[in-house]
Amino acid sequence: MKLNLGCGSKNLPGYINVDHPRTATAKDVAHDLEKLPWPFEDNSADEILMQDALEHLTFPDEKINEVHRILKPGGVFWGGVPYAHSDGAVQALEHRWFFTEKSFDYLCEGRSGYVLGKPLFRVQYIRLATANNTPKTKLRNLIPFRSFLRHWLRNMYDEVEFKLIKI
Repeated sequence: MKLNLGCGSKNLPGYINVDHPRTATAKDVAHDLEKLPWPFEDNSADEILMQDALEHLTFPDEKINEVHRILKPGGVFWGGVPYAHSDGAVQALEHRWFFTEKSFDYLCEGRSGYVLGKPLFRVQYIRLATANNTPKTKLRNLIPFRSFLRHWLRNMYDEVEFKLIKI
């Protein structure tokens, strides 16, 4: 089973598309992701995608624990969230949480940072990504040393992409 949680208008073939009963336009299952537990059995999913959804939910650590509950051992949790130091993260009023490339560290084995209990995931990748869809982003992407400059300048990156494997 593959889940697309917080699907919005993106109904992906081969996935069970899940979103809020009032807002989603392309869903197979209507469920408010704020309400736990989600309507899936323990260790039942091979893959869970949350693309541009986690930042909208309260207490994302609780939601990630729910993802962990539903995934089979070795299952994949992947997706993306807006990068905290980008306009896209802070301009949207419905965004409740902000993420950097270090935000998932406390959940993953071998990562520097605070580990709460035992690690839940192994990192396949956590990386910063850029959009390339406007003249502004195309010009910005030509700036050298962006990975260094991001510590002092905003909008060097747009998103944090992640792919985590359940331990």
